[in-house]
Order: sequence, then structure tokens, then C-alpha cells
Amino acid sequence: MNLRIFRKKHTRLELWKSRLEAFLVGSAIILFWRGIWNLADQFLFPHHPIYSSLASLIIGVGILILTRNFVNQFIDDAVEEAEEFE
Repeated sequence: MNLRIFRKKHTRLELWKSRLEAFLVGSAIILFWRGIWNLADQFLFPHHPIYSSLASLIIGVGILILTRNFVNQFIDDAVEEAEEFE
């Protein structure tokens, strides 16, 4: 059985374009989070880095707890959708 039926041949230009896009998106994500962390360091207890870290941790855990139901709903919907295609 030949599994290459669904594979598309990519040109070198397409491969380099996808690599460049991955690099740019990855860099953008890292820079975004670096900015968020720097803002948190400046505004959450700027003279007490330990308190700033603890506050960030508590806020992050709080957001995760509050959004848990949303995430579970999203995962359940994705599983149901995948089961429909089987």
C-alpha cells in the first residue's frame, strides 16, 4: 500500500517560506511573553521580585482554575468532532 497518495510535493521556495513563517511566529510569541513578563515585573511589586513572582503564580493559577471548564468543553468538542470522522 502506498501512503504517499495524500502527500503533496513541496517546492524549495514553499519549504523556505514555511520555515520563515515558523521562525517569525515563534519569535513573535517569545517576544510577546517577554514583554508580558517585563510588564509584570515592573508593575507587580517592582521592588520585591519574590512577591512579584508569587503574585504572578497566584494570578496564573486563578486564571487556569476559572477557565478549566472552558478548556474541558473545548477538548470535549474536539474529541466528539474527531469521533464523527471515524
